[in-house]
Amino acid sequence: MRTVDRQRDGVVPHDSNYTTIDRIILGADVQVLFQSVLSQLADQRNAVSSAAAFASTSAPSALAVDAVSATERGVNPPNGRTISHNTTNGDMRTPPPTDRTGDTLLPLMISINSEELNASAPIYPGLAGVDGGQTGLFARGQIKHNCYICEYKGHVILKAAYKEDPKNYYELLRTTRPYSQFHQEVDLCVDARRHGSEARFIRRSCAANVILKSMCVVGSDDTLIHLGLFAARDIDADEELTIGWEWDDGELPAVASMTPSDAEDYLARPEGRRMSKVWRQVFGGMACACPDAE
Repeated sequence: MRTVDRQRDGVVPHDSNYTTIDRIILGADVQVLFQSVLSQLADQRNAVSSAAAFASTSAPSALAVDAVSATERGVNPPNGRTISHNTTNGDMRTPPPTDRTGDTLLPLMISINSEELNASAPIYPGLAGVDGGQTGLFARGQIKHNCYICEYKGHVILKAAYKEDPKNYYELLRTTRPYSQFHQEVDLCVDARRHGSEARFIRRSCAANVILKSMCVVGSDDTLIHLGLFAARDIDADEELTIGWEWDDGELPAVASMTPSDAEDYLARPEGRRMSKVWRQVFGGMACACPDAE
């Protein structure tokens, strides 16, 4: 736990240049993708129900086992179990159901109802870093392992649109800029740089205690795909919430994979100095939240 003043009940003066939103903003072509994925999810649920019904009248098979376990994993119908603040199961990291050939039917998506979607765990933004020069996200109370914390809101666009925007320097950075997150399960990016919620203040760490998961709302007319924060372990009150670094294909920027002497030599050259300036600008001074990095 950090010792810096988090201004738990005060106003955080850093990184506050954004507009708070209650609902995600959709970019062009995103709604079409939503409809396609959710249609596949509905087809998958029907397949799971059919397989489970078949299993009840015949000997157990590999497909039946997959179908039953898929229901337990959260791809369940509206009346099924959903992940809430009190849930302690580990289904969000279980592989998605497969067909007879072993091909994935649909990337795992957490089922959640509208009440749970809006019932965020108690969190607050506060000063972070050794000198308090950054803003982080903290737990106001204890959060249990696997519990849903809150939704990561922002402007939802396709990953390709984000990567193709030269202002994002994706080819150079191999990861998203601060306040932008990729869905792992679907081709979506949530950009919270200008519009978002308190979740945007979550920092990255090599020892993350939070993971991101795509969610669909069951039992309502909500046709959106949401991005949620879930506790990767038990989290103490006033502990900073962090997510892991996500590098494209696990590939770090070139200089990060160099030996210290090679990196020093590279950064001393004109190209290295230019790249160093770009890194400082695009990350906006946001450093890794690991204690060793601060």
